[in-house]
Amino acid sequence: MKRAQTPVSYRRPSHLRRRISLIASSRPRLLMDRAVYFTESMKETEGEELPLRWARALVHALERVPVELSPDELLAGSLGSGRYGIFYPELDSVFVEGEAFDPEEFFLSERDMELVRDRVLPYWRGRTYPELFYAELPDEIRNLLYIDDDPFHPAFIVQETATVRHSLQWALDYSKVIRRGFRGIAEDAERMKEMSSDPSKRSFYTAVAELCRGIRRFSERFASLAEEQALGANTEEFRENRLELAERCRRVPWEPSGSFVDALQAQWITQMVSRMEAEYGGNVSNGRMDQYLWPLYRHDRENGLLTEQRAREYLDDLWCHIAQFVRLKPSPTGAKIYEDLAHWEFTTLGGTLPSGEDATNELSYLLLHSASEFPLDYPYVGIRIHRDTPEAFLRDVCRVTQRNDVSPVLFNDETIVARQRANGATLEEARDYCGSGYSEARLINRDTYFVGATWLNLPAVLEMALRDGFCSPNPCRRMGLPTGAAADIRDFSSLMTCFRRQLLHILDLSFRQQAILERLRPQIIASPLLSSLHDLCMKHGVDVAAGLVPEGRSIGGFLGIIGFATVVDSLAAIDTLVFRERRLSLPELLDILAANFEGHEDVRQLCLNCPKYGNGTAWVDAIGRDIDRMLLKRARSEVNAYGGRGEIFYVPVKAHIAMGRVSGATPDGRFAGNNFSFGVTPSLLVGKLGPTVSLSSEMAVQNPDIPSLGARVMFSTLLPGQACGEAGLETLISVIRTWCRQPHWFLRFQILTPAELTVLRNSPYEYNSLFLNIPGFNSQGYSFPSAAFSFKCPLHEAR
Repeated sequence: MKRAQTPVSYRRPSHLRRRISLIASSRPRLLMDRAVYFTESMKETEGEELPLRWARALVHALERVPVELSPDELLAGSLGSGRYGIFYPELDSVFVEGEAFDPEEFFLSERDMELVRDRVLPYWRGRTYPELFYAELPDEIRNLLYIDDDPFHPAFIVQETATVRHSLQWALDYSKVIRRGFRGIAEDAERMKEMSSDPSKRSFYTAVAELCRGIRRFSERFASLAEEQALGANTEEFRENRLELAERCRRVPWEPSGSFVDALQAQWITQMVSRMEAEYGGNVSNGRMDQYLWPLYRHDRENGLLTEQRAREYLDDLWCHIAQFVRLKPSPTGAKIYEDLAHWEFTTLGGTLPSGEDATNELSYLLLHSASEFPLDYPYVGIRIHRDTPEAFLRDVCRVTQRNDVSPVLFNDETIVARQRANGATLEEARDYCGSGYSEARLINRDTYFVGATWLNLPAVLEMALRDGFCSPNPCRRMGLPTGAAADIRDFSSLMTCFRRQLLHILDLSFRQQAILERLRPQIIASPLLSSLHDLCMKHGVDVAAGLVPEGRSIGGFLGIIGFATVVDSLAAIDTLVFRERRLSLPELLDILAANFEGHEDVRQLCLNCPKYGNGTAWVDAIGRDIDRMLLKRARSEVNAYGGRGEIFYVPVKAHIAMGRVSGATPDGRFAGNNFSFGVTPSLLVGKLGPTVSLSSEMAVQNPDIPSLGARVMFSTLLPGQACGEAGLETLISVIRTWCRQPHWFLRFQILTPAELTVLRNSPYEYNSLFLNIPGFNSQGYSFPSAAFSFKCPLHEAR
């Protein structure tokens, strides 16, 4: 059944339309119940091993948090109506202590706040990850991270994210739950406990077994709600529906799933519990859904037990649950780097089987159409593309791109599998990777590194090179090295020497603070659910949060680079205007930047029209390659306590907004406060020479002899005429096939509508500051005009 299927016309039922409308119109609520009950248990288990304490606290919460079941829901698993998020006191207590705490993006009742102040905050005072981290920081690093040593005021020069989330992005091994149920996992834990004499391992296996049983009781709570609704049913159809749901919730995820719908219910309960266990970066992903759901889907379809219409309805309900559960961050750092409540439950489709055969099947097509036609921004879909991806599937992906004006995320199997193998994975493991977070790839039973990443403001480093160690995000202190005044920089080579010195200095400090985070994390955080679904953790009786898991693969920390193209273009502009053409001196240029180009629009136009990265200009791309090499060589020389080497990745999430907002004007012509460039995407979104030239530039700045596991995010913005009709379809397919043959990691298309193009042609500045609406971001900006955030972009109205 791997043939291409033309999806039947889908009719969304009224109950699903009501659910979608409620979710879309609701203001998110921050739920405090998990915090209250989790804290109650942690108070009572002092002195026990942390994984066991965490499991018992989670079970205590699962048995007591309020749960809801709307009559419109097909799958059970809600903590409230509308949208909601969870408060994690072990991370965020310090940020809600003050009376002045008044969140704008979400609702928090006064009753809940009083409850937390009385029953939660006193216990966590002095115990939270941010507080312990801050206490360990040497002055030099504290000054780099915060304004005036104030953790409530991040400087956004170097920004750690480990203390605003429990973990990096992750995808659970849902196939274990679907095939064996938590009963099978609990039985494994009990058997291995009996075989071990190690107290720590026995405690770990106890934690797993107790948590598995707690998840069973949690699911049964929804069964009771369904039975209550059946008693008051107005129709026989609804009564049967509720009784069927009740029976299902009493059976899965404790027992193995017997049908496609069983598997969806088991998957969501597991995902829901994982969100109560911990906050993952980008939220926990859906994994390779077209693979682990395929056997049951095929069985039900072949035996007449499931129609495509019914399967789409249940998938819609799953997408509703995902859209309901948002990340709400009380911390100032979290609120800025996850602006607009962005989250990505990566849903991986396509790719290859471990054997190397193409993995595309009938369910791949169904999931692609279900997700792309869902009216909210979720789920976040990624397509694994390889040289043998079926033409029919690739055409469907491109048709979705034409219809939605934005493509699913494309992952290049040829690149990612090779890099996984170069970093210790077997060929079978590498072929079975899944997307995770926004753009990362995970081996879910081999990888063991979970400490949150650090982001680096690269334009601030360039400022340090130009201004003797000072930079605009924190101008009152020298953040870098004293490398001399701008007047002493006589040529471009001298400038690059200063830049290299500043960059290596900031990288040293970044990895030092990452080492502190890695050392503290096992003392503060445990992940018994995630560990119960990880082969190596179960084999060795070790919680994955311990950091060092035998046979596991670790890394030495992820360092995210923000503003790559902004810096490359800025250096190219300096080289052109100051050293090659000698139109102005370096001190004169710095004075103009300090004035934010006010009274110097002529100079800004010169800056804007200098050679740019993304246009295939060899000497400009060489600047980018040199910077990339500096970063990779220093990162890969870093070996942490787990034996892992550091990684560089170009995935800003929304840090390019936060860091750009606090930074001054740059020599590429960018105004102060505007966003930095995104990932490895060129600053000019619509390349003058087309998408393949931009891709060639991105390839030219790479250093393939250093096979990094860090993702490189690349967007390609197309004009309407480039992507419409059959000719446009062939263009998209051709670009994707070319991209797949080159060593790229990630690609996503954004197609301008005719209305957008009209607006942009009439307003050249907006042409260079396109406000993109990307699913998964809600509102994703590249560069705002200087009116900043009071401005409403006309592109929204044009759409």
